[in-house]
Amino acid sequence: MVADGPETRSAAGSDSTALACHCCTAKHFPLDLVYSVLDVLCDDGPTLASCTLVAHNWVMPAKRHLLRKITLQHRDKLQTFHRSLVSLDGVFLPNVVQELCIGRFNGYAAAVQLDLHKLCTILSYLPNVTNLEIVGVSLTPVKDQCELAEVDAWEPRQMRSVTFHDVAFHSYDYFDKTLAQVRRCSCAGIMFQEVWRFLSLFSSVKSMYVNCGRWVIGEDHAKLHDIESFCELQDLPSLTKFKAQILGLVDMSFVEIFRRTGTLETLEKLVISPTDDQQCIAAQSLIDHTPSLTHVICISPQSAIRRVEVLQPKFDFSQCPKLESVYYQTKVMAALTMQASQSHVRPWLQSCATCPTTIRSVRLAFDLSNCHNGLRLGESVEELVEPDILFNFAGYEWSRLDSILSSRPLLDRVEFQLQFNPSDKFRDDIWLRSGCEGFVRLFLPILHHRGVLRFSTELLRE
Repeated sequence: MVADGPETRSAAGSDSTALACHCCTAKHFPLDLVYSVLDVLCDDGPTLASCTLVAHNWVMPAKRHLLRKITLQHRDKLQTFHRSLVSLDGVFLPNVVQELCIGRFNGYAAAVQLDLHKLCTILSYLPNVTNLEIVGVSLTPVKDQCELAEVDAWEPRQMRSVTFHDVAFHSYDYFDKTLAQVRRCSCAGIMFQEVWRFLSLFSSVKSMYVNCGRWVIGEDHAKLHDIESFCELQDLPSLTKFKAQILGLVDMSFVEIFRRTGTLETLEKLVISPTDDQQCIAAQSLIDHTPSLTHVICISPQSAIRRVEVLQPKFDFSQCPKLESVYYQTKVMAALTMQASQSHVRPWLQSCATCPTTIRSVRLAFDLSNCHNGLRLGESVEELVEPDILFNFAGYEWSRLDSILSSRPLLDRVEFQLQFNPSDKFRDDIWLRSGCEGFVRLFLPILHHRGVLRFSTELLRE
């Protein structure tokens, strides 16, 4: 081992001296300058953590960003955080937290158990939280009547974004045997009341994502239409943008909830993925009674599970006086049948033909991620819009769509899009090579000469 020489010790000493000088200088930085510097690093967690070691007066500005978003992925973390908030002496943490994420964000962790009273308690200590994610949790019932009264007395909070996704119910037997007897309605009805209470915690939500249709599988939907207990609950808040991947928690009852809350007067964007006729009826009812609706996104369900082609829903948009855009995404199976065009194209043709004069953009996207052989993608596209098939059933509908949309003065885009997995082999000119682009232009001659037709490709996220 070689001992450090005078030069080495001298260099080390100069480095420590320089560091001390920098730290000393950092202490005297104007506080507004420190805030300005750290604001630039607001999304860089590791660098912000290092900044807390620079000087004492850098700690608070750095923590303002470090604690802006709190994520609680495990049951123990939720319990510890809850206890810490209740016993917290200072006011720094509650004032800086703006985003709260609770739940399981991967497929391996155990579901976090959460009840609405605990959620209300946490939110009451975090007054500046405007973004909330509840993902993959197991919702437990509020059993104590006093706690239940506190939940129902909660003053709705204005939020920017609320996500309520992939939520299950803990102790299904408890809901089924105990609460159902006490409240005298079905188990699914009890669960729906809990969801209603959750939504009632918020007001003026700009964006809400709700995915909860699977809870009532196997239930008699007719029983859920006349749950008297609904009248005892607070009204849901009015939403300016409602996103529901699966619309139809209790089908028409879900729409009725919106009617009671005035949501239909403020709803601007609707994202739906109906899986059966009942949900299509509910979605159509929602569309018919939403005068402020400007954007509709319809995503076909995960048909790959059943390995069959799912008929795209057909909607009537004639009662939407402010509608600006309609987007259809349809999932295409690897083995297409002779009726593929009727399943994937015809509903889009019929729906877009009902668009009002305010329409600006209509788009049809073919999700080809289930077509595993990338070399056959061109053939799949050709089968989707194969002329002979379309001539048999929809030649009139293409011409009708061309005539109707060409009379829409604000329309500037009619787009056809192919969506692939990143691993698929394709070329940007697949529309042209398959001959389908020419066919579409042939069937939509007015829109073609108007210059609004677009053909594109997109890589899906893996």
